[in-house]
Amino acid sequence: MNVSDIVILAVLAVGIVAGIIAGFAKLLNGTIGGIIAFIAAICLGIFLAGYLAGVSAFVDLQTKISDFFVSKFDVAGYKAKVSDGELFLNVSGSAWTSVSTLFEGSSKLKIALLVQTVCVKLFSGALTGSVTLAAFAANFIVKALCAIIVFVASIIVLEILFSLLSKLLSKIVEKQKGFRSVDRIIGLVFSAAFTVALVFVAMFVIAKIGSGAQVAIDNIESGTVAKWFYENNPFLLL
Repeated sequence: MNVSDIVILAVLAVGIVAGIIAGFAKLLNGTIGGIIAFIAAICLGIFLAGYLAGVSAFVDLQTKISDFFVSKFDVAGYKAKVSDGELFLNVSGSAWTSVSTLFEGSSKLKIALLVQTVCVKLFSGALTGSVTLAAFAANFIVKALCAIIVFVASIIVLEILFSLLSKLLSKIVEKQKGFRSVDRIIGLVFSAAFTVALVFVAMFVIAKIGSGAQVAIDNIESGTVAKWFYENNPFLLL
């Protein structure tokens, strides 16, 4: 057992104890509920942005933005497409070039890759052919705007819902003493599952950093518990 194992076991222990002490009702209206609402809102924003962008008002906005780009910038010969998880650009009939290749060695590479990641998420399955860069940029801006709108609306609704549900469960626990033990058991399971998910997320981030976190990776791979979490991470399948 090494440092990574001890840290993970300590985090899991804290999560389990916190779940038992607080109970499910309080956890739902606390930090854990807020984090769940935040993650759920991000997912809803990504998956529902395309549907909201199809509303006539946003379609009109997209057309206006595209026309603005055409009138203000010389982008008539530029095209874009998403293929195999990458964003490709084409300039005046030249060969298609991926963003990662185009910005290779540039200080703007990280920003370009971030834009690519967002584009792939927003246009996944919706942009199999190529479009003009003006239309692509307009579509990107409108979908990003829709994603933000859905995110904000979702997090507000979920926070209100979790708060009301927490208050209802708290009243039931106060009036029915027999439910206190049930509340704590559910809190234990809920908090333990959430803590395990956080450990997987941390491992996912470390894996994606790669060589930049080589010291941490070496320590994890020399451990037992940490190595299991690192090698059996479901988030790496996404």
